[in-house]
Amino acid sequence: MLQVKNQYVQDDVVDLDNKLGKQMLSIQIDHARNHEKIIRSLTNLLCEVKENTAKQTALYEEIKGHIGVLAGAVGNMIRENSDPPITGCPTELGGQAPKQKVPRGRPGPFNSQCEPLSPEELEDMPPDLQEVDNSGQPPVPPEVPRAPFVPETHVPEQKGSIDNPIELSQLWKAIPRTTDWETFSGKGEYKHDLFIKQVDLYAQDYFMKDYMIVSRLGILLTKTAKNWYIHMRESNGTHPWEWWKEQIRKKFGTSQWKWKMQTKFKKDYFDNDLKSVHTWFGTQRDRLKAFQPELSHYIICEKLLKQCSGELEHAVKSRYKKDESDWTFEDLVYVVEEVLSRSPLPKRNYVNNRPSNRTFPNTDKKEEVPKKAEYLDKNKTQICTTCKKPGHNAINCWTNKNKQRINNRRTWKMTKWS
Repeated sequence: MLQVKNQYVQDDVVDLDNKLGKQMLSIQIDHARNHEKIIRSLTNLLCEVKENTAKQTALYEEIKGHIGVLAGAVGNMIRENSDPPITGCPTELGGQAPKQKVPRGRPGPFNSQCEPLSPEELEDMPPDLQEVDNSGQPPVPPEVPRAPFVPETHVPEQKGSIDNPIELSQLWKAIPRTTDWETFSGKGEYKHDLFIKQVDLYAQDYFMKDYMIVSRLGILLTKTAKNWYIHMRESNGTHPWEWWKEQIRKKFGTSQWKWKMQTKFKKDYFDNDLKSVHTWFGTQRDRLKAFQPELSHYIICEKLLKQCSGELEHAVKSRYKKDESDWTFEDLVYVVEEVLSRSPLPKRNYVNNRPSNRTFPNTDKKEEVPKKAEYLDKNKTQICTTCKKPGHNAINCWTNKNKQRINNRRTWKMTKWS
């Protein structure tokens, strides 16, 4: 009886323990969710505060620039409309200079009303000021050409600019993170050229300034290129991006590199594979531009077709209906894909059989006949299987020949006496 009660008590304890564990787990899950919600709301609030701060700062800079322009225009108007200072007047007491007197017919910079001048005062005025209308109304100041407002973030080298600082700040926020940019390690066929083009595209698209680009070079350059960059930075100091582009091309775009690109271009032929059209043609175009960047689109397309089989070249030129001088790289790739998709050519390891590259055998040299000593040395290595002697084989063995002669003689005698 006691054991049954103990069993009941243990079961109740286990049930209570399970319920308590479930409640604790649900409380932990709710706490984690609430914690995530709070963090998310605080993060959103922080982003809004930063965005509002950036907008207010940009608006302040814009108002400051407009105030500067207005102040300059007002100063020009005041200088143009004010009279020349009167010389020869005694200074007032206290060492102060006399204040400039404004004629009644000419209002001051802050007066809107003025009295008409008398004839005597008009005679005393200089001739260039007598043209002012004596109707009592303030003269209309000449129109000052207003210069367009140019923010400090304007970059003259870029094509176009954004006059609104708020839009410019928002555009700078959209710049990809430095870790998302392509890096350059100093290796690869033409990686340095692609790296320079990528940085130039980002600078044009996001209106980046030089300090934004140069400050990222220490992260974008890795391994060998980073060691070279640190050495150049210590030796030459800070320079703009244009200077660094020239140095990168001098370091990694040498004549030896151009010769390697030319060799790889000539040895690589297209194998009529539809899946590798974009890869092969893009790689060959970049190699060709590496050692001959001045070529036109037509010459590039012709050189690429020369690296293909004659069947593919003939099919592409037959299908292209426009003038060949109007060829572009995109048109060439499109036509090649169309030809291979509709009438696939056999895949094979292409061998260049063009007459310009074909090698013919030299018929001037005659085949050398082995000398007698070499023939004898070669025969010495042979061992006869019948007599086990070197210098001959079993067919030419004299032992076999003697046996055959004796056998032939016996058969002749037997046929004679029979």
